[in-house]
Amino acid sequence: MSRVLVIGSENEISRAIAGVLSAADFPNEYSAGHADTLQRLRLRSFGIVVTSPVSTFEEDLALLEEMQSSFPPTLFLLCLNGGGAELSAWPRCQGSAFYGRQPASQCL
Repeated sequence: MSRVLVIGSENEISRAIAGVLSAADFPNEYSAGHADTLQRLRLRSFGIVVTSPVSTFEEDLALLEEMQSSFPPTLFLLCLNGGGAELSAWPRCQGSAFYGRQPASQCL
């Protein structure tokens, strides 16, 4: 079973996502932010990385590009905190999924 890395434990959505994953017996852990995420990816493989709705879309895209160039294929889930304007960058995000502002149980 793939491990899931959830960025940030400081917000309700990230904690809810991790709770749903734990309830479904998916191994998961938190990272403190993007730099910590890259460090953890260097140490072990994750099948899914879930961003924090607190980070900006531009920061998430930079992380995605770094992950695509340095690590094995990983599903990258963006939890967006704003409207849909960011989705214009979709072609840059192959292998990714976007979720808008909605209850965390609907993000999975």
